[in-house]
Amino acid sequence: MGLFGLGSESDRQSIAALQRFIDEVGLYSERAGLPLLAGRILGWLLVADPPLQPLTTVAAGLGTSRGIIRLAAQPLIHLGIVEMVNPPGDENEYVRLSVAGWSRMVAHQLSEVAAFGALAEHGLALLEDATPNRRERLLHVRNLYASLERALPELLARWEHEQASGGGAPDPHSNG
Repeated sequence: MGLFGLGSESDRQSIAALQRFIDEVGLYSERAGLPLLAGRILGWLLVADPPLQPLTTVAAGLGTSRGIIRLAAQPLIHLGIVEMVNPPGDENEYVRLSVAGWSRMVAHQLSEVAAFGALAEHGLALLEDATPNRRERLLHVRNLYASLERALPELLARWEHEQASGGGAPDPHSNG
């Protein structure tokens, strides 16, 4: 099997499209606060076949060294969306996506929403006697975060239930 699990390396258009996708995930992740290379690793793991990838393969595909990949993967490992795997008897190191890690990451982000909402509430308490104009920005932020704090856990729970029941969300690109 060739790069990305494609049957033939000669399928240059597919490989180029996958490489562009990997770069797009990298840029998106960078805008979200991750290092660019961590995002590219994430992009690679989203399209790689097989899902368990040797660090040397990821490094070669992304044009860097195994050590740099190991270092760049650390934020993803910390977030719980990538796992480092060392099978017994195999000297190679591997990485793969952690399916459960995505839910944990979203749950962590929900706790951050609650924390920032609490900060806004604290700011409002400090400005209790201030004019409405001065409190307006904090009220806006507090109300937004309170709304998100109420809605997002329900969405996450619904998604997790769909995944556990094997239903999953419908593919928006399917014709069925």
